[in-house]
Amino acid sequence: MKSSLPFWPALLACLTMPAIAASFDCGQARTPVERAICTDPSLSVQDEQLALLFEQAKLHGERSEVIRQQKGWLKTRDACKDLTCLRKQYKSQVQLLQPVAAAIGQGMPWTGRYIVNRDNELAIRQIGPKQIEFDFMGCGYSASGTISCNGVHGVARVQGSRGHFSAEDCNLQFYRHEDGSMSVDQQGICDLGAYVTMGNQYRRVSKAVPTFPYKSVLDGM
Repeated sequence: MKSSLPFWPALLACLTMPAIAASFDCGQARTPVERAICTDPSLSVQDEQLALLFEQAKLHGERSEVIRQQKGWLKTRDACKDLTCLRKQYKSQVQLLQPVAAAIGQGMPWTGRYIVNRDNELAIRQIGPKQIEFDFMGCGYSASGTISCNGVHGVARVQGSRGHFSAEDCNLQFYRHEDGSMSVDQQGICDLGAYVTMGNQYRRVSKAVPTFPYKSVLDGM
């Protein structure tokens, strides 16, 4: 539920309150968003928690991807116009970085980042001996050359080197090969549209715990 008070007037009224600890110096807070974080106890705590998770995620995850994703998130956060938006952004980012920071699935055979080419990428975290969480972002081209991009996020059951995901019009079969590559067979549209397909042969380019770009898009909606 959105706040019943306009965000910025309510924020300005709070500026005389003592600064609350955050991951940055509240005495140097200049933007309305920074001031909102400093004057809201729950946001301040989440900001500190996220800063710690970010540092841990850089150690256990794919560093460049973690930094890239965090920079994108900061732009989205700074575009917020009310407290409801800020709380939603912090909640989603904490949920995204927690498993990376904890290195869930690190060292497990499925975990990593896989690509076909620059237009098709699959990220996988093994979240247990019989489950993987996956995130796909891909693009395809129509006969006329029009580009279409979409993604899918889900949890698949795995046993040994095979996995399966099923949901409505989507059935995916995962095959993990001895050389670390991955094959995916797709049956159904999987909400990807006519020109985008997850079915392909992927090569693993990183064994680090990845972030999930498509899930981030969904959480930001």
